[in-house]
This record gives sequence, C-alpha cells and structure tokens, in this order.
Amino acid sequence: MSGRGGKKRSKATSRSAKAGVLFPVGRFHRYLRNGTHHQRIGAGAPVYMAAVIEYLTAEILELAGNAARDNKKGRVTPRHILLAVANDEELHLLLKSHIVKGGSGPPSPAPVTTTKKAKPVKTAQKKFPQNCSALPQKEREKERCAVISPGHNFPAKYVIHCHIPPYGSSNATEMMEKAVKNVLSLADEKNLKSIAIPSISSGSSAFPKQQAAQIILKGISNYFVNILSSSLKQIFFVLHDMESIGIYTSELAKLDS
Repeated sequence: MSGRGGKKRSKATSRSAKAGVLFPVGRFHRYLRNGTHHQRIGAGAPVYMAAVIEYLTAEILELAGNAARDNKKGRVTPRHILLAVANDEELHLLLKSHIVKGGSGPPSPAPVTTTKKAKPVKTAQKKFPQNCSALPQKEREKERCAVISPGHNFPAKYVIHCHIPPYGSSNATEMMEKAVKNVLSLADEKNLKSIAIPSISSGSSAFPKQQAAQIILKGISNYFVNILSSSLKQIFFVLHDMESIGIYTSELAKLDS
C-alpha cells in the first residue's frame, strides 16, 4: 500500500527481462519493423534475434579471452577478437565478410575498428608503381600473372603482387597454382635467396585453408621439380592463426613422408 492508501505502482518489466536476455528486445523489434514494414513481424522474432546475437557475442568474447590468455595479455583487444573468429571454423564462415575484409587478421586492425584520426605516417603504397596496385585487366583475362616492385619503408627489398581467383570460379585451382609458380619465377629472376609467402587466397578469396595450403605447397613442389637450379634457399610462410599453422605443419609432414 502507498502512503495515500492506493496500490503501490509496480515497476514496468522490460521485454528483455521477460524473455531472459540482456540485449534490447524492444529496440530490435522497432528495427525489424522499420526495415521490413511491409512484412508481418511476429512477437517472437526480436526475442529470437536478441538471443542469437547474445549467444554469438558471449562465444566470441570467450574465444577472444582465450586468445588474450594464450598471448599473455591481460586485456582483450580487437586483434584477439579477430583471432577468435579466425580460429573457429563456424564463426569464420559466418562472419568473415562482416568484420574485416580479408578474414585472416591484419597485423594492426586499429585503423578499421576505431574512428580516431591517425597521425600521418610514411607508407609504401604511394611509392609503388601504379601497375602494382592492381594487375592490368588484359593480363587477368590472359593468365594470372604476378608483378614485382621495390619495397619501401620496411625490411623486404621487393614485394610481389599477384591476382588470385575467387573460390568457386572456373579453373580456380589451376589459376592459383599458376600464380604461385609466377611468384617463384619472379623471385628467381631477381636472384632472391628467400621469400615469404602468406596463406594466399584464404582471406577475401574465400578458399578453405586446408585446400589453399595444399595448392600452395603443390605449386612450390612442382616448380622446383621442373627447374634445374634456383637462387631461392629459404621459403617462409606468414600465418596469423593457430589453425593455419597446424594445417601447414601437417601438410608439410605429408610432403616429407
């Protein structure tokens, strides 16, 4: 009873509290109605949407915390979130095109995930020849070629650019193997003693990591089988997640056997 003898007004219970979720069900319902106003939105749709997003958020945060712990960091950073998504096959397939273009985690995701204006720094992009930022269209249609240019503002003397076909396109496997061959040929033309190769095509081209590793290693093996001599003495693989490291380790072991 209140002081005036009437019933005490009960506090309103939110739709999120009634559904047992933390994310705002009412706000999701408004967004759904605004975006699909011509369709009927059931009362359970925003509840299910909030529950799914809450589950995905909790899953990503748990995996990101594990990544931070494995890297001996006390704070979860955007890079740990990228690693969490990249290391989980289901999350990677679901979110690879929605977090950072490329999927395999850049060395510094801060420019993408923050809105602060970065201080002007010297980059190598302005010094690259124009024909290296994108391969000529005629060359793309003829064959998947590679272009080499001098490196600027980082230790590598040269950078090799190549065009990789998207996964699912016609002759994608053959074209990717040809791209690997062209990269090694250019390295030999410059008499390079070592080369670092990333997990080509497993990012924006959406190749499965296992298949991409097999094609790359097969292309490297076939190249050295078919030539008499080479200046290359070392080939390094640049990998950003434990899944890729495990895949390349197992595939290299198969080659040794």
